[in-house]
Amino acid sequence: MKLVSKILTAAAATFVLSSAASAQAINFIGFTNGCFGVACAPETDNVTRVDLISGVTYRNSTFNVTTSAGFVSVGNGPSVPNLDNLGSLTVSGTPASYNNPFNLRVSFTAPTIANGVFAANLLGSVTTDDVGGVVLLFTNPATTFNYDGGSFTLNVNNLAVTAGRTAAVTGFITAREISTVPEPSTYALMAAGLAGLGLVSRRRRSV
Repeated sequence: MKLVSKILTAAAATFVLSSAASAQAINFIGFTNGCFGVACAPETDNVTRVDLISGVTYRNSTFNVTTSAGFVSVGNGPSVPNLDNLGSLTVSGTPASYNNPFNLRVSFTAPTIANGVFAANLLGSVTTDDVGGVVLLFTNPATTFNYDGGSFTLNVNNLAVTAGRTAAVTGFITAREISTVPEPSTYALMAAGLAGLGLVSRRRRSV
């Protein structure tokens, strides 16, 4: 009976571990585009480009990140080209006054999204702060999507950039899976435990 108990315990542990491993491996691939202006529309293709207004420049980005326990940061520092962030803002060192709308489009190519909506459109504004830099604030910083295996939420962080500097636009993704399908080996182990339990039960009745 102790042997059967150990088998069932091992099967349950394997099931839990396989579920946890599945929850830690959701890959998010995509790219960003942005533009300044009330009626501007960010591009929808994955081409390296910049958009600027006055002394502020936005450079787009690509990302390829994988969750761990349902969470992943899209937060690399700025580079040329940008990688694994949501783009970057560069502010010139020349004094200027800014009060401009900014639209950011985050497009996902993976995972597949069941409802056909593949992009988050985030509305923000770039304004002058009191020390010569700018502040980027988003009015809708969180967007949630359903995809084939569950749902995920993209959160974009607000940003402050000092004059003469470049800073990355960053964010993070939290994901939730609908269900986890155990590995075939887990089913086999559980079946062996149940079979052993049945054998022990039959032996006891025959005694």
